[in-house]
Amino acid sequence: MEKMVSILYADGGQGPEWCDLYAAEALREKGHSVEFIDVSGRRLPDGDIILNRVYPSMTSGNGLAADTLRVLECMESEGRKTVNTASSSTYGYDKYLAHQKLWSSGGIQTPKTYLIEDLESAMYACEELGFPAVLKRNTGGGSVRLLKEQEEAGRYLKGLIGHTNGYQGKYILQKFVEPVEPYDIRISIVDGEPRTAVKSALKGADAENPWRSMADSDISRYDSRWEEYDLAFNAAAALGAYVDTVEMRFGPTGAVVIGNDLTPRPENNRRGARQIRDMLKVIG
Repeated sequence: MEKMVSILYADGGQGPEWCDLYAAEALREKGHSVEFIDVSGRRLPDGDIILNRVYPSMTSGNGLAADTLRVLECMESEGRKTVNTASSSTYGYDKYLAHQKLWSSGGIQTPKTYLIEDLESAMYACEELGFPAVLKRNTGGGSVRLLKEQEEAGRYLKGLIGHTNGYQGKYILQKFVEPVEPYDIRISIVDGEPRTAVKSALKGADAENPWRSMADSDISRYDSRWEEYDLAFNAAAALGAYVDTVEMRFGPTGAVVIGNDLTPRPENNRRGARQIRDMLKVIG
């Protein structure tokens, strides 16, 4: 059945990104009508289904997250389907809120996390977590740092708090999960079903002790086991997400959820194109 799909995006000056243009093309191939709606504009979507493609990395302190959630809530009040919903999209824009939700859902392992609002709360979190600890932006990606000891943490956090360098959001501090495998994995969940699973090699500033996977990490297919899929499914379900790419690390106690991507932004390659088509299965 033909549907009208509105793709909600944030115009950074260059229009929709390749993955969103690809999604529109794939939807049209299925017979659907498609429109792009800039969330910073004044026009509301006309679609039966609203596909949220406003990435967290584009919403740091500029009001776009709040604008996006208002549009989704408005559409839902009119009985239209949103992917993801306003409720689950909120978790995509707030890592700490997502952590709290996962932490309160039984059986989902995720690192202990503190919200950093000032230097005092930052140093308290360091004392509670111990070292090493991982510092992240609460909204969006980038600026992930491994703090290895108290003196370094105090020096770095003192220079960071109150000096945003363009970032207007808060930070989180997480317990570092010591990897027992040289890679992290990502399992894509779409409408309760696993679609793709990949592993990405750990890298980092210290070549002898790699600790994180990054955009330029070596990525390859991963054959997930049922317990890993079960963890990914439960994490996506806890956040109420139709679409979620769940990032996991294998620590001493097993697989641990270290991230959730509710607006996946695939690389421009064959695997990325497949991820987009998988994601669109929620629309039909």
